[in-house]
Amino acid sequence: MILCGAGIASFIIFLEKGEDMKNQEGTVSMRKTRLQEFIQFCIDCEALQFGTFTLKSGRDSPYFFNSGKFCTGKATKKLAHAYAQTILAHRITFDGMFGPAYKGIPLVVSVADAYDVETGRDTPWSFDRKEVKGHGEGGSIVGAPIEGKVLMLDDVATTGATKYDAAKLIETNGGTLAGIVTAFDRQERGADSVYSAAQELEKNLNVKVVSVITLGELMNYLEGFDPEIIISHHNNGWPVTARHARDSIKEYQNQYGV
Repeated sequence: MILCGAGIASFIIFLEKGEDMKNQEGTVSMRKTRLQEFIQFCIDCEALQFGTFTLKSGRDSPYFFNSGKFCTGKATKKLAHAYAQTILAHRITFDGMFGPAYKGIPLVVSVADAYDVETGRDTPWSFDRKEVKGHGEGGSIVGAPIEGKVLMLDDVATTGATKYDAAKLIETNGGTLAGIVTAFDRQERGADSVYSAAQELEKNLNVKVVSVITLGELMNYLEGFDPEIIISHHNNGWPVTARHARDSIKEYQNQYGV
């Protein structure tokens, strides 16, 4: 077959599109692998636990996500890079990062460092104090001045109350909320809403709210296990199989999921 003129141009475009599709497939595959590794890491370090847990809402949940379990240097580093990769995957544009007290404080510091490692970009960070300081430098903000587009980092979105307070604080100090990134999205509706906390935040604050992992992604991961394999331990001590974890979460989501 001999190509010339427009035929060559069309063939080149065809090859370029094919290469783009291969690159996109490779990126999706890499993200899926990283996601699976991170979910397993969450289970291994007990940030993701199975059992019976009473939430702030009063609901009894068969699982619980506790970012306070990322309490070693290695765990913090892995969590921070997972955040940085999530930010890059969603192509969120921002000028600085903000972490609402208290769990947002170690997050914003470590994620800014991880983002610098991933991209070479030195990003300013700040966080708030729960109590306004009346001596020294004073004020309620620690770190860089809040300016331009500010990306908020927190552990989970439950009621969303902390996020609304932080969004107001960012605006009061001269910034504009660029988006919110959390570690885990429970994907369950609020007590008086048909929307999840993340969906409510997106609707009310008009920004993108993304998570490193979602409950749906956790369920997909659990589906890959032999049903009888022990994946963790109940908070009462007895072994938890993949079947039990999946079935109990499905039952909970049928009642409260979005």
